[in-house]
Amino acid sequence: MSGRRTVDIELGGEVYAMPVTFKAFLEVVDRVGDPMEMAFKQAATKEPQVHGKHVIDILAIGIKHSGGDLSRSQVGQQVLNDGGIWNFHAKADEYIASFVMSGRDSGAAKENASESGKATARSQAGE
Repeated sequence: MSGRRTVDIELGGEVYAMPVTFKAFLEVVDRVGDPMEMAFKQAATKEPQVHGKHVIDILAIGIKHSGGDLSRSQVGQQVLNDGGIWNFHAKADEYIASFVMSGRDSGAAKENASESGKATARSQAGE
């Protein structure tokens, strides 16, 4: 089996390598929703599917599976301390996209996350 795919995030001065694993995927499905369904809905509606609460849940899941020992509440508070939910939205999108996209082109997940962040900004601006 090849090396483990990860999405790196810096939170509270620590870097966490959030793994793209089946266990993490199942937890995301249970707590946030099916990443594939979210991708289809976003593509069809051009509306972001990852919202504020989701950002915290997604990051808490990824950090937990990276071996980090932060609770969901601690992740949420640290996100707020480090600039707010908006600053971490793209990383949450990137992590979700990583469950759906091929790991062979790491740029694809980042590009999808970037487009999602732009769609969120347009939606909030009323465009």
